[in-house]
Amino acid sequence: MAKKIAVFVAILVCVLVLARAYSHTQDQRQKPIFAATAQNAAPNTPVPSEQAPAAPAPIPDSAENGSAWPDAASADPAKPGDTASSSATVSAPASDRATTALDPLSGEPPIVNVGLTVEQAYAALPHRRTVWDASNSTAAPDEQAYLGTIFKLVDQAIAVKVAGLQNYSRGDFTSVDIDAQYEALLNYASAMNVPSALTTYHQDILAALSNEREFFRDWNADRTNSAFTAQFQTNPQVQAASAASRAGYGELMRAFPNEPAVNKGAFYDYHCALDFL
Repeated sequence: MAKKIAVFVAILVCVLVLARAYSHTQDQRQKPIFAATAQNAAPNTPVPSEQAPAAPAPIPDSAENGSAWPDAASADPAKPGDTASSSATVSAPASDRATTALDPLSGEPPIVNVGLTVEQAYAALPHRRTVWDASNSTAAPDEQAYLGTIFKLVDQAIAVKVAGLQNYSRGDFTSVDIDAQYEALLNYASAMNVPSALTTYHQDILAALSNEREFFRDWNADRTNSAFTAQFQTNPQVQAASAASRAGYGELMRAFPNEPAVNKGAFYDYHCALDFL
């Protein structure tokens, strides 16, 4: 009897050790590189987790999941309705579902026409979406107006990026004019009134969008070159766009250190989803 008990205890210990090792392995698979920067900028702010889409999107593997950004599965910084939960994607506002350009006199950024919505673009990455809440922001009124607009524009740029990756990776270079979509967004952004405290941030966004546009231009001009997918992460435009997205995130975290958690989560999500890497 004592031997049976000893064998049972030994087996139980082995199972526990294996379970712990598996958990550790899963933790190591999370994206590590940018975690230290995010934590240093907001040490008490959880980072939103990403979630899987309903069906995988045909985009290059190296472009999925924002692989150089962190993923904290337990984070939930936003109030209900602002973010996706761990099992469902939040519905985008009605304005994000449109696929035709708005009247420029409305003051709203262009709504791109790429065959998918902002909500679908986030799901395809996959990436959680947190909506910045102006009513709880510590930003000045002019800064709030600017941020509300630029974040809508960034959402549209994310939709263009995802559509470009999906279409180009399957050899479809003609159904959507990706370059024209970037041009519309860049033209609008270049004409925006930018608060003086956010000038550097705005330049980061312009740089991110410009480099993304150049990447797709180069790919379109050299359609048979497998390097655009096989060596995606080493592409100079991809790296420059990624650096600009990260720099923009850092600028906002430094400019608004006392923002509520929901808005810091939004800062993270917009720029991580915009980032190619």
